[in-house]
Amino acid sequence: MKKKGFTLIELLVVIAIIGILATIVVVVTRGARDATRDARIMTQLSQARSAAEVYYSQNAYEYDGMCPTMNPAGTEYIAPGDGDLITLFNDIFRQNGSAALICHADGDDYCISTEMASDDRDDVCISSDGTIQEGFRCSVVAPTAGTCVVIGP
Repeated sequence: MKKKGFTLIELLVVIAIIGILATIVVVVTRGARDATRDARIMTQLSQARSAAEVYYSQNAYEYDGMCPTMNPAGTEYIAPGDGDLITLFNDIFRQNGSAALICHADGDDYCISTEMASDDRDDVCISSDGTIQEGFRCSVVAPTAGTCVVIGP
């Protein structure tokens, strides 16, 4: 008389196959999440560029005072700064794993740069000349203050 059911070896093989498939799904999903976060960061930076131009036109055609500051606890961006930019900065801050943004505004120039969510993407910088550049970071040191500069190796 034969017993009905599965042997221990058969159960272990099925569990191992399920584990391998689950690992593949997690790895693929992580890449998609990072790509989605990067796309959202790029969208938020484009909106930040628009908000900066609105700020410029409403504040005597100067960018001074536009950049939000990080609160003492390092958990969110707060005033002073433009209200729309505070909202955008906080969203970018959440998307890129709490990596800080660099924002510099001085008279007629500004630049904003941040890290991307995925490890294989460079920093991104937007500036008052209207460009969004990957592989660049804001410089806050004269004579290039308020401009995007290439990230060193």
